[in-house]
Amino acid sequence: MTVASKDERQRNFVPERLDIPGRPELSPFLTVVSFSRCRSVGDDTILERATYEPDLKSFSNKGAVFRMTYRNTLGGSGRLIVRYDFLNEEYRAEKFVDGRSVGRIENRRWAAFLPVSRRFVSRMANG
Repeated sequence: MTVASKDERQRNFVPERLDIPGRPELSPFLTVVSFSRCRSVGDDTILERATYEPDLKSFSNKGAVFRMTYRNTLGGSGRLIVRYDFLNEEYRAEKFVDGRSVGRIENRRWAAFLPVSRRFVSRMANG
């Protein structure tokens, strides 16, 4: 999706909404977010991949703002926090590695959020 340099490529995947029976409040959130990067080191090609899944127990809301944390399936300190504001129809996402923010984005409406999320995750593929 993004060519970072002549010998490094990144591809990222942002899927559909969560659809969990009996939990309609989770429907604004993503099912999974994957970060991957393919790069050349000498004669070798290295594929690095990290998948973040929603931590359903982390779901919370303050009024019309819903929040969910996504955790790296391989463990480690990487996490992605996604917030959705129902009143303003606005998404905000921020990625953390080792407790520090490494990137964030915001956008309105689901249809607009997905393409922007792809640009967002391509900038933050490490972690």
